[in-house]
Amino acid sequence: MGLIDLVRTNFPGLDTSELLEGYRQTVIKNINRRSAICAVNAGEVVGFMLSLFPEDAEISVTTRRAEDEKGAAPRPLAD
Repeated sequence: MGLIDLVRTNFPGLDTSELLEGYRQTVIKNINRRSAICAVNAGEVVGFMLSLFPEDAEISVTTRRAEDEKGAAPRPLAD
């Protein structure tokens, strides 16, 4: 689960140890129940995607926020 530690600064909501541990447990739970898409290389998870929302949920993407310097790169792709 070292991948989460590598990317945590790129996602809002993973700022504290408690939030990070909660997210880590969510990832593990979804991998175990096969509701996560995982990319595996040499037996190690190198990427994953979770879908934690019902189909009719409204979802907002926060990775392109104007005030977030990390949003500058993906913003032109989506606009």
